[in-house]
Amino acid sequence: MMARSVFIAFGESVGFLVDQVNDKRTCSTEGCNGILVPSSVQRVGLGGNMRVEFQCSGCVGGGVNFDSSTFVREGKRQLLGHSVALSFILNGQTYEKYSQTLCLGLGIPVFSEDTYTGILKKAYPHIHAVLNRQIQRARMDMKEMDPSKVGSWKRAVTSGDGVYHTRGYHSKNMSVLLVDYKENGLLAAVHLCMRGKDITTQDIPLFPGTSKAAEGYGFELIWEELKNDGIKVEVHWQDGDSTSSKSFTEYFPDGKVMYCGGHVGRAHGKQLEKMAACKKFTLGYQQKHSKYKGLDKLVCHCMGKKHKPTCGCLSPKCIKQMKINHFAALVQSGTDHELYAKRMRVLGEYHSKNIHSWKDGQCDFHSDKRCTCKKCTPLDVQCEGKPYSTSHPLTCPMHSMAYKIEVEERAAKSRDVIHPDMGRGHSNYPEARNNVLIRYRSKSISLNRLAYCTWTDIGLLQGNMTWCYKKYGGQYHWVTEVYTAMELPIPEGVVETAKKRNEVRMQRLEVMKTEKAKDRRIALKVARAMAQEERKRWNKGRRVQHTYGDEEAGDGNEDAGDGNEETDGEGMEETGDNETDVDIESESSSSGSDSGSSDGEDDEADNLLSETAMPSKIRKRATVVSITRKTCVCGGSDHMRRSSKKCPQYKPRQQKESNLSKA
Repeated sequence: MMARSVFIAFGESVGFLVDQVNDKRTCSTEGCNGILVPSSVQRVGLGGNMRVEFQCSGCVGGGVNFDSSTFVREGKRQLLGHSVALSFILNGQTYEKYSQTLCLGLGIPVFSEDTYTGILKKAYPHIHAVLNRQIQRARMDMKEMDPSKVGSWKRAVTSGDGVYHTRGYHSKNMSVLLVDYKENGLLAAVHLCMRGKDITTQDIPLFPGTSKAAEGYGFELIWEELKNDGIKVEVHWQDGDSTSSKSFTEYFPDGKVMYCGGHVGRAHGKQLEKMAACKKFTLGYQQKHSKYKGLDKLVCHCMGKKHKPTCGCLSPKCIKQMKINHFAALVQSGTDHELYAKRMRVLGEYHSKNIHSWKDGQCDFHSDKRCTCKKCTPLDVQCEGKPYSTSHPLTCPMHSMAYKIEVEERAAKSRDVIHPDMGRGHSNYPEARNNVLIRYRSKSISLNRLAYCTWTDIGLLQGNMTWCYKKYGGQYHWVTEVYTAMELPIPEGVVETAKKRNEVRMQRLEVMKTEKAKDRRIALKVARAMAQEERKRWNKGRRVQHTYGDEEAGDGNEDAGDGNEETDGEGMEETGDNETDVDIESESSSSGSDSGSSDGEDDEADNLLSETAMPSKIRKRATVVSITRKTCVCGGSDHMRRSSKKCPQYKPRQQKESNLSKA
């Protein structure tokens, strides 16, 4: 008996088979010499299947039928057609993609949209049940642990995050996830939808509030359910969302909310970018930081002129370095929050101003000199070297004070970032699942409740595969569970393919943890940075310069910066940046690199430029046409068009109409 496998074939292949039968077999009716010929072919409404009826050309008997799929008369469904449609659903495809791929691409008649939606409705309860079993298994594992152990049900350590379906706070759908921080098991998932009328998901009430408050409300539902189940959360790691922290403290006042180091670093960088755009402190900023006297008298020393790369203000390169320094302080502090606070204050008070020793101490996170032989370790420079100096020192009094205030705020919240037992933490576990979700439901398609809940659950199942591999083994895959629950045959090869994909995936994850893989990621980031510098130089050599108005002129090939450089706090460990002022000795994974200043990167960028096909020396042209979006034709920078009342060439509408009538 042939295996239950799925294959692709032309319809005429069935005719070729019958022709071979006709050559070797005759009609079973006595005295009839007829052959089998197709009498009818049915394809419409079968979901890609085909039914062919063959009749004898010489008599009325002896006919045979060919069905490309098993037909269940009780359920009135073609098994293979439903399996194909379900396969598209399990891969996050809408009816449009299902129809476009099969019907438009291959000419295969497919199910109607109502039938496809019906399969979606049948699949959702089974998909949700599979996800719920995994959630209950993760909870049971925590309950079976020793209650006195950190990570157990009575001393839980969790991490959570909310994810919007479409970008922005206007999204009509949102999900809130909670993960076991110790084992990376999914503990809860709540979907909040603003629209949907289907009865399949009627147990999920429509969310009556705003999208902004959805994350906090979702955590309220999660904490209420888990608290009724007896959980006691000791530590909860999250991003900076205030609504979720309020929900946690409402249900667990004795618990501790800790903030992801990566998000803290990102917020640190954004605050510096905001202050870099200012040349004096606003009244609101002065009132917020009223304990610092004389803020109203401090102004940027570039007031009335443009910034330059080396003017001593907060520049993009300077901010990038400060973000790296912040992450290095997180790494080197270990579990000592006081050390983190101390180093942040030292960075703001002394290091940023190129002061490395003072009356009561000195910078203890770097040596007195920089290596020039590129062979010494950052904290043990044996060669002659050169005196240590900050890569981008702050000399502007206003920006120096802004940086000092910012690092003081980070230092004051050190207990919320550095845990006394776990050190710095993260919210990577729930956010990694969020990255999987976009593969199963596009952010550009607005979905109703049924489709959103179905494809979000599918994305969560796939995002939980690493945990499933450890708990159920390499042969497990949630797809086979869904097929079985829907009473559909599992096609031959699905189980073996799932097992192989699991093994390959886990091998790839192990390879990504090796030092060689880390070095490669570092090299790629450095190469991207150098390529970006090359492209900026090429742009500046053009006669017509296309900018967004935020690049400020520098001299020579110096990069004035465009403020678009972003460094994720969690990714700084792998940057391998040679400019790092605060040296990461224990966490560094790049070999043969020194902790020198930006001169080394500039030399490498110049060497790369000389090896490319782009012109390394571009002639200076007398006329440079700058196309920007932040200046008006009159030359004013506080408006963009002559229709603005700030423009000296502005003319009221009535005056324009009178001028036209005179003309």
